[in-house]
Amino acid sequence: MVGIAIGLGLVALIFGYFKLMRVFRDKSMRLLAERLGFQYTDRSLPPSFPAAIEPFDKVKLKWNVLCGQQNGIELVVFDGIFGGGRGVYRTYIAAHTANDPFTNGKSVPDKVFQSGGWFALFGWQKALNFVPWSLSVGRIEEYVKSLTP
Repeated sequence: MVGIAIGLGLVALIFGYFKLMRVFRDKSMRLLAERLGFQYTDRSLPPSFPAAIEPFDKVKLKWNVLCGQQNGIELVVFDGIFGGGRGVYRTYIAAHTANDPFTNGKSVPDKVFQSGGWFALFGWQKALNFVPWSLSVGRIEEYVKSLTP
C-alpha cells in the first residue's frame, strides 16, 4: 500500500512540475510579446502562415503564439510538438521574407529551413525532451532583435 502511495505521489509531483513550468513559460512568452510589441494569440497562427505546408504540417500542437514585425519582417514565434507519436518539443521563430534573416553571415547553432515563403529557425531539444520548448525566452528575444531584412 505504501508503494502505491509513493508512486501516486511521484506522479503528482511530476505532473505539478510540468504544470508549473508551463505556467511560467506562458507568462514569460506574454511578457516577451509585450516587450517586442507583438500580439500574443495563444494558439492562433496568422492566415499568412503556411501551417499546411511541409514541414509545418508536421507540427501537431502549437501554443504561445506571438505575431508581430521586426525591422519590417513579419514574424511568428511559437512552441509546438513536431512529428508523430509523442513528438519532439520545439520552439519556432518564423520570418516571412525572401532571404534568410537569421544567419546574415554568422554561424547559427540552431536549425534554419525555408518553406512556403517563410524562413524558420528552431532550437534542438535537449536530451530526454523534458522541457516543452527548445529556445529560452532570452534566446528568442536575441534572435528577433538581431534580424535584418
